[in-house]
Amino acid sequence: MHNFELTLSGNINVKIESIFQEITYSGVLEGYPCEKLNKMVLNNKESYARRIFNMDEVYLIPPTIKFIDGEEHKVWGKAQELPMVTCIAELKCLDVFRDMKKDYSNLIVIWFQDYYTFPIQEDILEKLLNIPYKEVCGEFDY
Repeated sequence: MHNFELTLSGNINVKIESIFQEITYSGVLEGYPCEKLNKMVLNNKESYARRIFNMDEVYLIPPTIKFIDGEEHKVWGKAQELPMVTCIAELKCLDVFRDMKKDYSNLIVIWFQDYYTFPIQEDILEKLLNIPYKEVCGEFDY
Protein backbone atom coordinates (compact mmCIF):
# COMPACT_ATOMS: atom_id res chain seq x y z
CA MET A 1 0.00 0.00 0.00
CA HIS A 2 1.34 3.40 -0.99
CA ASN A 3 0.61 6.75 0.62
CA PHE A 4 -1.65 7.63 -2.27
CA GLU A 5 -3.83 4.49 -2.05
CA LEU A 6 -6.49 4.26 0.64
CA THR A 7 -9.15 1.75 1.58
CA LEU A 8 -12.15 3.63 2.92
CA SER A 9 -14.82 2.14 5.15
CA GLY A 10 -17.05 -0.20 3.17
CA ASN A 11 -13.95 -1.61 1.45
CA ILE A 12 -13.83 1.22 -1.11
CA ASN A 13 -10.41 1.50 -2.76
CA VAL A 14 -9.43 5.00 -3.83
CA LYS A 15 -6.31 6.70 -5.08
CA ILE A 16 -5.29 10.23 -4.32
CA GLU A 17 -5.02 11.39 -7.93
CA SER A 18 -3.81 14.86 -7.03
CA ILE A 19 -3.39 17.03 -3.99
CA PHE A 20 -3.12 20.75 -3.46
CA GLN A 21 -1.74 22.22 -0.23
CA GLU A 22 -1.31 25.74 1.08
CA ILE A 23 -0.98 27.67 4.30
CA THR A 24 -4.54 28.02 5.61
CA TYR A 25 -4.51 31.79 6.10
CA SER A 26 -2.52 32.48 2.92
CA GLY A 27 -3.88 35.61 1.26
CA VAL A 28 -5.68 36.93 4.34
CA LEU A 29 -4.75 40.59 4.46
CA GLU A 30 -6.46 41.84 7.60
CA GLY A 31 -8.12 40.68 10.74
CA TYR A 32 -7.10 37.83 12.98
CA PRO A 33 -8.19 34.19 13.23
CA CYS A 34 -11.67 34.14 14.74
CA GLU A 35 -15.03 32.47 14.09
CA LYS A 36 -16.14 35.01 11.47
CA LEU A 37 -12.86 34.86 9.53
CA ASN A 38 -12.71 31.05 9.80
CA LYS A 39 -16.19 30.73 8.26
CA MET A 40 -15.04 32.88 5.35
CA VAL A 41 -11.87 30.81 4.97
CA LEU A 42 -13.85 27.53 4.92
CA ASN A 43 -16.31 28.87 2.33
CA ASN A 44 -13.45 30.18 0.19
CA LYS A 45 -11.59 26.85 0.37
CA GLU A 46 -14.70 24.96 -0.78
CA SER A 47 -15.26 27.38 -3.68
CA TYR A 48 -11.58 27.18 -4.60
CA ALA A 49 -11.66 23.36 -4.58
CA ARG A 50 -14.66 23.36 -6.95
CA ARG A 51 -12.81 25.69 -9.32
CA ILE A 52 -9.39 24.01 -9.38
CA PHE A 53 -10.80 20.50 -9.77
CA ASN A 54 -13.84 21.52 -11.84
CA MET A 55 -16.14 19.38 -9.68
CA ASP A 56 -19.14 20.05 -7.46
CA GLU A 57 -18.65 16.99 -5.26
CA VAL A 58 -16.62 18.44 -2.40
CA TYR A 59 -16.48 16.99 1.11
CA LEU A 60 -15.07 19.04 3.98
CA ILE A 61 -13.68 17.21 7.00
CA PRO A 62 -14.55 19.61 9.83
CA PRO A 63 -11.32 21.10 11.19
CA THR A 64 -10.21 21.08 14.79
CA ILE A 65 -10.27 24.64 16.06
CA LYS A 66 -7.67 25.84 18.55
CA PHE A 67 -8.86 28.60 20.86
CA ILE A 68 -6.25 31.23 21.63
CA ASP A 69 -5.98 32.43 25.22
CA GLY A 70 -6.15 36.13 25.77
CA GLU A 71 -8.59 38.96 25.88
CA GLU A 72 -11.63 38.95 23.66
CA HIS A 73 -11.44 41.37 20.77
CA LYS A 74 -14.45 43.65 20.48
CA VAL A 75 -14.83 43.77 16.71
CA TRP A 76 -14.54 40.13 15.59
CA GLY A 77 -14.83 38.08 18.77
CA LYS A 78 -12.56 35.57 20.52
CA ALA A 79 -9.45 34.47 18.64
CA GLN A 80 -9.43 30.88 17.32
CA GLU A 81 -7.18 29.23 14.75
CA LEU A 82 -7.62 26.58 12.11
CA PRO A 83 -4.71 24.16 11.57
CA MET A 84 -1.76 25.57 9.63
CA VAL A 85 -2.12 23.69 6.32
CA THR A 86 -5.13 23.22 4.04
CA CYS A 87 -5.09 20.01 1.98
CA ILE A 88 -7.41 19.55 -1.00
CA ALA A 89 -7.25 16.09 -2.57
CA GLU A 90 -8.95 14.39 -5.49
CA LEU A 91 -9.97 10.82 -4.64
CA LYS A 92 -10.68 8.48 -7.56
CA CYS A 93 -12.34 5.08 -7.42
CA LEU A 94 -12.76 2.68 -10.35
CA ASP A 95 -16.13 1.60 -8.92
CA VAL A 96 -19.51 3.31 -9.18
CA PHE A 97 -22.33 2.95 -6.69
CA ARG A 98 -25.48 4.56 -8.06
CA ASP A 99 -25.32 4.75 -11.87
CA MET A 100 -23.88 1.51 -13.27
CA LYS A 101 -23.59 3.10 -16.74
CA LYS A 102 -20.80 5.35 -15.45
CA ASP A 103 -17.13 4.34 -15.43
CA TYR A 104 -15.63 5.70 -12.22
CA SER A 105 -16.28 7.91 -9.19
CA ASN A 106 -14.46 10.95 -7.84
CA LEU A 107 -14.61 13.11 -4.75
CA ILE A 108 -12.72 16.21 -3.69
CA VAL A 109 -11.88 16.17 0.02
CA ILE A 110 -10.69 19.15 2.05
CA TRP A 111 -8.98 18.77 5.40
CA PHE A 112 -6.75 20.83 7.65
CA GLN A 113 -3.65 19.64 9.45
CA ASP A 114 -0.62 21.02 11.27
CA TYR A 115 1.99 20.20 8.61
CA TYR A 116 2.31 19.50 4.91
CA THR A 117 1.30 15.98 3.98
CA PHE A 118 2.60 13.19 3.56
CA PRO A 119 2.01 11.57 5.94
CA ILE A 120 -1.58 12.49 6.54
CA GLN A 121 -2.01 13.46 10.18
CA GLU A 122 -3.25 10.41 12.16
CA ASP A 123 -6.49 11.93 13.48
CA ILE A 124 -7.33 13.23 10.00
CA LEU A 125 -6.55 9.88 8.37
CA GLU A 126 -9.13 8.20 10.61
CA LYS A 127 -11.78 10.75 9.55
CA LEU A 128 -10.74 10.46 5.90
CA LEU A 129 -11.10 6.68 5.93
CA ASN A 130 -14.64 7.04 7.28
CA ILE A 131 -16.11 9.59 4.87
CA PRO A 132 -19.45 8.53 3.33
CA TYR A 133 -17.85 8.18 -0.10
CA LYS A 134 -20.71 6.28 -1.79
CA GLU A 135 -23.23 8.94 -0.82
CA VAL A 136 -21.23 12.06 -1.72
CA CYS A 137 -19.00 11.13 -4.67
CA GLY A 138 -19.67 12.09 -8.25
CA GLU A 139 -19.86 9.41 -10.98
CA PHE A 140 -18.43 10.01 -14.44
CA ASP A 141 -17.76 8.62 -17.93
CA TYR A 142 -14.37 8.42 -19.56
